[in-house]
Amino acid sequence: MPEDRHGVDVGVLDNRVKMLEKDRDKIVVAIESIDDSLKILTRLDVKHDETSRGLSRAFHSIEINTSAIEAAKERVRLIETQLPGLNMIRGWVIAAVVGIVALVGMEAFNLIVNQSELHQTTRIDHTINMPGARP
Repeated sequence: MPEDRHGVDVGVLDNRVKMLEKDRDKIVVAIESIDDSLKILTRLDVKHDETSRGLSRAFHSIEINTSAIEAAKERVRLIETQLPGLNMIRGWVIAAVVGIVALVGMEAFNLIVNQSELHQTTRIDHTINMPGARP
């Protein structure tokens, strides 16, 4: 094998250079793959952050709604305890209104009947007092 002036085999060096070039090519492909993976990882990290913030907002809203629901439940319980009494009072008020309307109606009817009787009596009196009228 040929040797250079330093006593190094040129063929061995040429072989090593070719192996280093192959290794370099593998490293370049690996770096490109790592670059692609890092880009994907960055996008996933951004999506993860957005999802995490969205979940935080959702749980915060759930907490707010839970407290509002508990307050509404308490109000419903209070209304449910008062409802039977309110229904009873409503029945009384309706009965009173119907009674008053019935009394007013009866009085109006009596007034009409009395007016009619008074008119009949007045007519009879006029007929009796008229000269030449027959009873």
